[in-house]
Amino acid sequence: ESYDDSYSWSQWSGWSDCTGNCSGGISRRNRECLFGVCRGPPVQYRTCNIEPCPEGTKDFRERQCEIFNDVQYDDQVYNWTPVSPLPAADECALICKGRDQNVTRRLSPTVLDGTPCRSGSRDMCLNGKCIPIGCNYEFNSTSTLDRCLVCGGDNSTCKVQKGRKISHLVDVGLEEVLLLQKGSFSVKLVLKGTTSLPGIKTEDGLEGINQKATVTPGRYIIGGTEVQFGQLKNSGRLSIVIPDKLKQNFWVTMLRTKSFTDGDIQDKIVLPVHSTCELCLGESEWSTCTKSCAAGKMIKGLLLFY
Repeated sequence: ESYDDSYSWSQWSGWSDCTGNCSGGISRRNRECLFGVCRGPPVQYRTCNIEPCPEGTKDFRERQCEIFNDVQYDDQVYNWTPVSPLPAADECALICKGRDQNVTRRLSPTVLDGTPCRSGSRDMCLNGKCIPIGCNYEFNSTSTLDRCLVCGGDNSTCKVQKGRKISHLVDVGLEEVLLLQKGSFSVKLVLKGTTSLPGIKTEDGLEGINQKATVTPGRYIIGGTEVQFGQLKNSGRLSIVIPDKLKQNFWVTMLRTKSFTDGDIQDKIVLPVHSTCELCLGESEWSTCTKSCAAGKMIKGLLLFY
């Protein structure tokens, strides 16, 4: 005979408040075993508040580190900030470092439930363990984003443009060479050449990197969009990667350090299928003549736009 053990359990409680206010958190509900042998889980979990946090909101793990700012360690008070990246075994521990100070401490054996295991990851810590979260924000889900950033999609809502070179022949200085459209994503730019510095800035020019001098490789938030600047491991070439959708138009720039030398960029850009500009070609302005009299040179570059 089948046995219905639903009478062994109490009713489920209501769902608890979400552990996070935005960008994901965890809520739980409980039930009690009333008598006998109760089969099934006493606790259920679900994700909540998955909407992205507003720009400028402090990271969930960072806020947990800051709780300890008023606690003395070795007779000293520190301003704590998260250590990142962490080894896989420590991803769900609260390990922080003193801001601008050479001190690192494990402030708690576990972070709060719902804390992302890694920066930029959907996977969440639960009871001190990293739990896989699919793109549908369900526990232990294998759902993934396709190249068009559609959860469980079939890659049919976007197109890829890649392998094009941007010819760049200008005098020493900064030039705008490629306009990236709002809504584009998975942008990868690789510099071919050693006398130029690739950069990126918002269309209005108010925010950017590598506009006057090189910046430290790392992750930057520019115009509300994450931009990664670094070097490729195999070739050592400088690269700029924008993994998510562009929230506004961006200019790709080239900062030339020497005259009359090549500095091409190899690009890979994913565009929505409704994007109207397949390939737009224009010309830069003529450069200043290299000499005030006698024979000199003026040069013009080809600019590739999408």
